[in-house]
Amino acid sequence: MSGHYKNVTTWRCPWCFARQNDSAALVYDPKKEEYYCVKCCFTGNAGKIAEEYRRYQKRYRLMNVRLNILED
Repeated sequence: MSGHYKNVTTWRCPWCFARQNDSAALVYDPKKEEYYCVKCCFTGNAGKIAEEYRRYQKRYRLMNVRLNILED
């Protein structure tokens, strides 16, 4: 039975993740060859998911860095 789930990639919904909601796992639809979220309206292929992750990383890249503003 466990052989049915070979090579399953688990993605988190980038829209739910960016809004800091309870992130849902994306479900793969083999007929349409794309992923969809069960909690919001996100649908897309692996390329679109990776693009949304890159956008999120770019937006919050300095989140853990302390920025000191020096006055002259």
